[in-house]
Amino acid sequence: MLTTFFVNRDMPFQCSQCVITKLQIWHKLCVQQFSYHNNALLLPQTLHAIPPLSANPHRQYDTIITSIHPQSDWPRHGLAGHSISQLCMIFQLAHLDLFLAYIQHLNIVPQSSPTNVNPVTGMHLLRWAVQSNDQQVGEVIPLTLICSPAHLVPNFG
Repeated sequence: MLTTFFVNRDMPFQCSQCVITKLQIWHKLCVQQFSYHNNALLLPQTLHAIPPLSANPHRQYDTIITSIHPQSDWPRHGLAGHSISQLCMIFQLAHLDLFLAYIQHLNIVPQSSPTNVNPVTGMHLLRWAVQSNDQQVGEVIPLTLICSPAHLVPNFG
């Protein structure tokens, strides 16, 4: 499945005959960012990408905010130029000094307010981004495009 993304994405390691012989996989990643309000360095936060395992049948995939463009200004411009995604896999190809993540995207559902947030909760409503065949939209990105954890609240209707 990963070779599909390596062949189809416009990334530095793209090749038409890509063969993956060794893949190093991590199940968590620590990120640290600055406070939105006073530029103070915040405590590190751990992001998880734990698939279902026989010892633990429940998965744990954290949600993240990623930069669509490396020059995007987070958090000054809010979600403009950014995407909300689920972190599914953290890995490195043995022959490259590049850490990568496989993510699955969420779309912001349009709301009636001009800021695209729910007028009652003041929050965005998200749904899985899916293709015409109902498969979730995912891609491989460099870890450097991860901006922040995204803390989601379930919408129970």
